[in-house]
Amino acid sequence: MKKISDRQRQRLKEYAVARGRFMQENPNCKACGAKATELHHSRGRIASLLTDTRFFLSLCAQCHRFTHEHPNEARKAGLLCEKGKWGSTK
Repeated sequence: MKKISDRQRQRLKEYAVARGRFMQENPNCKACGAKATELHHSRGRIASLLTDTRFFLSLCAQCHRFTHEHPNEARKAGLLCEKGKWGSTK
């Protein structure tokens, strides 16, 4: 049995390209301005959200960790979607 389906493998290849391009075009952390090292999906990664650059944010590791550990503050700072919009493109 395959660990990753052919379809998912293709999606991950598309994601790698989209991520690389996005990080190159957005090299600074959206939160603090430092060098961005991580990509944050502000609405999740399910289905088409995996490669939907509208909801990508470049973050440094510290700000990315903060976003996940403090969701209410992250929402106020625009780093995380509003409650009820997780997993949605609308």
